[in-house]
Amino acid sequence: MNTGFSNRMKDVFTYVREEVLRLGDESIGVEHLFLGIIREGGGLAIQILKNIGVDIKDLRKIIEHSIQIKENTNRVDKDRIEFRKQTERVLRKAIMERKNLGSEDIKTIHVLLAILLDPNNIVTGALKQFHITYEIVLEEYEKTQTDIVSEHEEELEENDDHIFENPKKPKSKRKSNTPVLDNFGRDLTQYAIEGSLDPIVGRHKEIE
Repeated sequence: MNTGFSNRMKDVFTYVREEVLRLGDESIGVEHLFLGIIREGGGLAIQILKNIGVDIKDLRKIIEHSIQIKENTNRVDKDRIEFRKQTERVLRKAIMERKNLGSEDIKTIHVLLAILLDPNNIVTGALKQFHITYEIVLEEYEKTQTDIVSEHEEELEENDDHIFENPKKPKSKRKSNTPVLDNFGRDLTQYAIEGSLDPIVGRHKEIE
């Protein structure tokens, strides 16, 4: 299902397959998908859940305790592990979540939201124990995005006065004795004091 997943999600899928093997399964369920997100640990889904107050270690324990671990006697090829129908439906919903939220790539937050849209999986059941719903996660995500935009706008406002300044023009640290002359030329002595002169290359003879 190559449909525009982020680089982080591609890493998650590697962990997902390892989780399937660790738990003695032969196909990828929603629970394995989310355990891969937890194992990767750096995605927006985990950040949002932490912001809400979810203990990720406790959440993982609840999910794993809900899985019937099997002693898999057959050695399964990690690269041939397939998605279950339920997991495929979740990933298709993640594509829709990406479109609804205006993102370029499918990220962990889109997968989390898609999981919560499906009431009949282990992960949604575990999150219910923390009173986490789709609406709560979406609200926290939108709040996070608003905060990021606000911080960016504040940064732009702080730097707005410096956008059109000449970076090589030294800022005056004292009142000039020649204000009129300053409008028509540069004080090379002041430039030299502040180390703002460009290096001279290949003109040693002329300087001497």
